[in-house]
Amino acid sequence: MFLLAFCPTRLLVYETTYPLFFRNDIMAGCWFVLVQAALGQSTLNAFLTTVDANNVYLKTGRRYLDSCRLEKTSYRQGLRMDEINRSRPAITARQNQRRTEQGYEGLRQKIYQQARLTCIDLIYQRKRQRELAFRLVQIRQFVHQMLVMSLPEPRNSCEPMLSNLLRGVSGKLFQKEILINRLQGELSMLNGEQATSFPDTTYPSIPSTKVLLNRSRRFIRLNPQYEQWQNRFVVLRQLLDVDSAPAWKRESYPIMMGKFKAGEITLEDFISQLVNRYQLIDAQMRTERDLHIDTTQLLTYTEKTVR
Repeated sequence: MFLLAFCPTRLLVYETTYPLFFRNDIMAGCWFVLVQAALGQSTLNAFLTTVDANNVYLKTGRRYLDSCRLEKTSYRQGLRMDEINRSRPAITARQNQRRTEQGYEGLRQKIYQQARLTCIDLIYQRKRQRELAFRLVQIRQFVHQMLVMSLPEPRNSCEPMLSNLLRGVSGKLFQKEILINRLQGELSMLNGEQATSFPDTTYPSIPSTKVLLNRSRRFIRLNPQYEQWQNRFVVLRQLLDVDSAPAWKRESYPIMMGKFKAGEITLEDFISQLVNRYQLIDAQMRTERDLHIDTTQLLTYTEKTVR
């Protein structure tokens, strides 16, 4: 029982309650991943379009640019020439307008970057919330099964471990709800204080390394910070490959439960393996989020430099 989640070079495998019957069909799995990534990219692009139209700073910047263009048109037509000539700075009107347009594009890129990073963080928090809710149900079901089973006396020594694990998951789930509400408020502010609906839980697609870094030499010469983001991107991509490689071989929860019922592993070993499994999934999810954050930095810098 697995669900394929998007990863740029590998398929991350997360256990869920929904079976994927074609899990052995790699081509079908890749098709599913590509469709999900395309949907995530489409949702993000739609939201960025609304931000471009509703953001207060961008609307003010567009009005200022329109007034500059109108003033330039009036100057060309010979209207108010004396007034304009008396107030003209040393820089020509064309150079001034070009600088104004460049400043607007820089502001636009910063707002786009902030909106995209906030969306990525919101997607991560929702994925974490869904994972924690699943763990909460899983642990409660295990506690119920443990009470039904006739276990020897050492069960009492493991009850504090289960209680701490249950409280920890519940506390993290509550924190995720608070973070999600805060991030939704930030998206509303970026969208001009308008109600924002961004329910997506799928990351946008990541370009290939060749496409993303095709002009890296030029950008590194312009700004050394680009090289830091580039190196971090390569390391995160390799780390995600390493983290996701054992996912296919990792024992699933039903297999672990079967071994526990058969007496092949003790209760303490089962809880320890379950905690290690949760930690591995958490590390994969954090690496995946960091990779998308790094990609956003590279894409934003690339677009800003080209323009």
